[in-house]
Amino acid sequence: MLFNHPPEFYKNRNTPEYRGKLSAQQTGMLNHRSKLTDHLVIEIRKEYNQAILTGKSKFQTQKILAEKYNVKRPTISDIVLRKTWIHI
Repeated sequence: MLFNHPPEFYKNRNTPEYRGKLSAQQTGMLNHRSKLTDHLVIEIRKEYNQAILTGKSKFQTQKILAEKYNVKRPTISDIVLRKTWIHI
């Protein structure tokens, strides 16, 4: 389906304010594609830190957590490094 909106319809969509507003609306659980909740992210970080303190490898721990929470290993890495879910 093609939309035939006038150019002024798109004018304000490329401003920092608009991008910031969209970003805030799509953070964490507010993102409609999110598989995790705030509570699960907190649990992932706790479990990761406990595993590292007991001497387990970072990669293996991330792999185990990824399987447990049904996400990919890089997702776990980004969570524990606070590259994503930084609002928690």
